[in-house]
Amino acid sequence: PTFFVVAQTRDRAKSDAFLVNARKEIERNIKPSDYVTTTLRDDVYRGIPMVYLTSETNYSGDKPVVNDVAAYATLNDVIVVTTSTDNLKKAIDAALDGRNLSLNANYQAVMNTLPGQNAFAMYIDFNRYMQTLMDMTLGISTQMSGFNDTPSPDLTKQQEQMQKLKENLQAM
Repeated sequence: PTFFVVAQTRDRAKSDAFLVNARKEIERNIKPSDYVTTTLRDDVYRGIPMVYLTSETNYSGDKPVVNDVAAYATLNDVIVVTTSTDNLKKAIDAALDGRNLSLNANYQAVMNTLPGQNAFAMYIDFNRYMQTLMDMTLGISTQMSGFNDTPSPDLTKQQEQMQKLKENLQAM
């Protein structure tokens, strides 16, 4: 699933110092492992410095699998944290190119139902989120079943549970 946490800063120097300290804390807490290599890296995309965290897994000598864990950058006076470098690049593109969520018809319909003067609003494309969550959960279960001698999980039962969760949350 794609998540963005966006926070506007009132003091760019202080927020930059906070991010430097947060990075140091993340680096300090990275622990070595036989199966997972966690790396914190820097990059620049369209002139915007980015920091991203990846995990690389290597089970039984197979080709390593590299996954983005998180990525963050400051765009103007807004700190953006998300789940991958690709998502962060999309946010940077949207900010620099003037595109934003307010052009999405579904977003507009949802936001128009809310009362004015909101201190906080959250938007989630629920159907896409639940389908992605199901795909991810079932994909991980399928992949993990091949890495050890334990029996694979009952994928049908997981699918049923995920479908029930989706229906219950949609009802709410």
